[in-house]
Amino acid sequence: MAGFDPAVFIENLAWMKPELLLAGFGLLLLLASATVPVAIRQVGGWLTLAVLAVAAFLVTAQLSAGSGGTVASTGAFPDIAGNPAFVVDGFAVVFKLIFLLGAAFTVLMSMKYPDTDGEDSAEFLALVVFSVFGMMFLASGTGLITIYIGLETMALAGYLLVGFRVQEKRANEGAVKYFVLGALASGILLYGISLVYGATGSINLYGIAASLAGDDSGAAGFLGLGVVLMLVGIGFKVAAVPFHMWAPDAYEGATTPATSFLATAAKAGAFAMLLRVFVTAFGDRGADWAPLMILLAAASMTVGNIAALRQDNVKRMLAFSSVGHAGYVLMGLIAVGLSGGDAAIRARGLLSVALYLFIYTFATAGAFALVALLRKNGQPGEMLDDFNGLVKRHPVASVCMLLFLLSLAGIPCTAGFIGKWWLFGAAIKVNLVWLAVVAVLNSVVSLYYYARVMVAIFIRDGDGESKIQVPLPLSAAIGAAGLFTLVIGVYPQPFIRLARYAVLMMGA
Repeated sequence: MAGFDPAVFIENLAWMKPELLLAGFGLLLLLASATVPVAIRQVGGWLTLAVLAVAAFLVTAQLSAGSGGTVASTGAFPDIAGNPAFVVDGFAVVFKLIFLLGAAFTVLMSMKYPDTDGEDSAEFLALVVFSVFGMMFLASGTGLITIYIGLETMALAGYLLVGFRVQEKRANEGAVKYFVLGALASGILLYGISLVYGATGSINLYGIAASLAGDDSGAAGFLGLGVVLMLVGIGFKVAAVPFHMWAPDAYEGATTPATSFLATAAKAGAFAMLLRVFVTAFGDRGADWAPLMILLAAASMTVGNIAALRQDNVKRMLAFSSVGHAGYVLMGLIAVGLSGGDAAIRARGLLSVALYLFIYTFATAGAFALVALLRKNGQPGEMLDDFNGLVKRHPVASVCMLLFLLSLAGIPCTAGFIGKWWLFGAAIKVNLVWLAVVAVLNSVVSLYYYARVMVAIFIRDGDGESKIQVPLPLSAAIGAAGLFTLVIGVYPQPFIRLARYAVLMMGA
């Protein structure tokens, strides 16, 4: 084995500039909270936004501007077999931008209530930053241990974000439930990893793929069980049925900015892991694992949307809605698994997932920003009745909420329709017409509970309160989410081109 080479180590670290920036800034936030708590409380949110913007620039700079429209696909920290544990490719770049986008919306929302929940405190911001740091490794990691450490970094920060309001009973209950079930899922995932390692002799995704390509016999039973257990563990993180029961309590108990973060960036991180592992390591065995994912997708869409029908708490409603959206996103991965070597179908599946998660992030973050807008006098403002007559108190925000909900429902001429068009089309390409029909029917069902919120906003009378004064950061969050949701609906080509980079997955 070659000795340690500092020059090579530094060269490898150069591909981790965004990650190193986030880790360093997170530590600085914690240091500042202990030394200059008042000052960091005043400027911490804006500083965090600036760092997220710099990180996004560094991530984007890793895209190649070559005439062929390619992307720099580079591996770092190779193992003894030469397989990298960390890669920078188009897939990683696109998903990292989604993580940073979700985090930026969270920070903007957290700057509204400096004197109530401490959402703008340095500790809250540091948890968001550290969680995004972990997500980066879910997108770029190709060693299962590297990916697992990234997952736990993301998850541990998530547990603390849910329980951040220690004096709030709902937050404590949601955090404990999230932590206990999350720990169980992590154990199941680790056991699955151990079985896959025993069957293939490698914990590197490329090494696993090479082992499976060269040997069709051997420990097939251990491999199959390992793959199933890994899917169960990751299924918990994406809140797919039947591993979703933590989501409603965690979403309801957490502060609204933290809930938005879990529903957007954290969900995208879990899907990045799912795609990276199953496409890179088990892509050639897609016909074996796709049937199980088909069941998860159909169950998630159906259970999530039906459960949302009877919710009067809008955060719980959106939690169950996110379960349904997880089912939609799984359709893209299923298309990749059943592509049978067809590059065009595989590309459509990966593109549709990335595009949909971009669109979903804008619409979902915007919807939660409206929930944050209604908080008053220490009361959450998350019940359906709190939205009564909102159009009279803030017409622009009401129109934005209408746009977000129509997009989530997938109504034509909205961004959500574009995303679902690509996802459903990917399923049809692999002859899963019945699954596409199930998805369409569930989209129709979702329109009913989204319409309940619309009726409250535009038809019901409120309690006669005066117009709402919206802080600048929250206005920016709602305005940006509304603008991009509208633009993608009428002119999606730039985002489709961006999402197309996700097709460029190194070694897959």
